[in-house]
Amino acid sequence: AGDVDVATAKPLVEKYFGAIKAGPKSVKRPAPVPTLAAPKAETIKDRVAAVMVSRNWAIPGGNAPDAAALDVAATVLGGLASSRLDNVLVKQEKLAVNVSAYAGGGAEVSNFGIRAIVKPGVDPKLVEARIDAILADFLKNGPTQD
Repeated sequence: AGDVDVATAKPLVEKYFGAIKAGPKSVKRPAPVPTLAAPKAETIKDRVAAVMVSRNWAIPGGNAPDAAALDVAATVLGGLASSRLDNVLVKQEKLAVNVSAYAGGGAEVSNFGIRAIVKPGVDPKLVEARIDAILADFLKNGPTQD
């Protein structure tokens, strides 16, 4: 439970594990970001109280030079109560009750996602179209001072 010091532990480690040879060196395997030939859409139905719209993309992982920028982009788009998606879809247009965006997941390949819980009575296709438009504007014009 933590009551070990180096002087006591080192001889025991050498006694029990010292003869074990090192294994082969780790080799970094290529992990290209997968792409789809065309967008893919699926509708999954379940007995839930709300409809969720989800957009997902494969992106470079946390070891990539662009990882921090993608994380910031997710925060700007949907990571804060004052984010672009939240301001438009929840506060202004009242099409969704919650919106989030995230980037991350893996060292070599990760996921960028946007999710919106559609407000009851609102057509999910409208929410999808607005997410696409807001994202297109962000990609074209970048973040703002706000």
